Amino acid sequence: MCGRKGSLKRFSGCFFEFFCVEISSFAGLGGFAVSGIFYYSVGLWGKVVESVALLIFSLLFWAACMFRGTHELTIDTKGRLAIPAKFREVLSREFVGEDDAPRFVVTLDSRDRLLLYPEVEWEKVEQQLLALNVKGKPNLALYQNLLLHNADTLDIDGAGRVLLPANLRRLVNFDKDVMLLGRVNRLELWGREQKLAETEAALSISPDELDFDLSQTDLQL
Repeated sequence: MCGRKGSLKRFSGCFFEFFCVEISSFAGLGGFAVSGIFYYSVGLWGKVVESVALLIFSLLFWAACMFRGTHELTIDTKGRLAIPAKFREVLSREFVGEDDAPRFVVTLDSRDRLLLYPEVEWEKVEQQLLALNVKGKPNLALYQNLLLHNADTLDIDGAGRVLLPANLRRLVNFDKDVMLLGRVNRLELWGREQKLAETEAALSISPDELDFDLSQTDLQL
């Protein structure tokens, strides 16, 4: 991004200089005054163009940093799951330091899914969980413990696989047929049947009820 920004500035500067020279050559005796006006105008427009271009680059860069997509996978008999190359690339490029190995942290969210966070992202979630005020809120305390007590680090082997902990595999309602989904800063591992059922439920929502619920938010689609 920094390199691109510098290139934009260099290009814009050359363009302004060239434009002013051309205006001066055609303006005759009033060339200096006219070129000054156009230099200012084009310079101002150049700033707008540069800002828009940087915004576009930033949005594209942000999008490339996120986990997106759905993959139907199979957990093998040893409990290993192959992480798709697209997800491994995002993990290695955006969430891992130069001297660190790419790792996920997996935890139990419900009987229907496991959550997989890049290690650095999980550390942020972990701190938020520890900061929760659970006094007098037994359900929240149980959920806090569920996430924290079942968190485990996953190393990626040479074949791009992770070994899912046996205790977590015993607690979820799925066996080998799964769906791995990207959700911005994390991955979600669902049983295939459970995820398809959830999708069907979402597609069956009353349009009127959904429109009302959406109208109560700031979401714009």
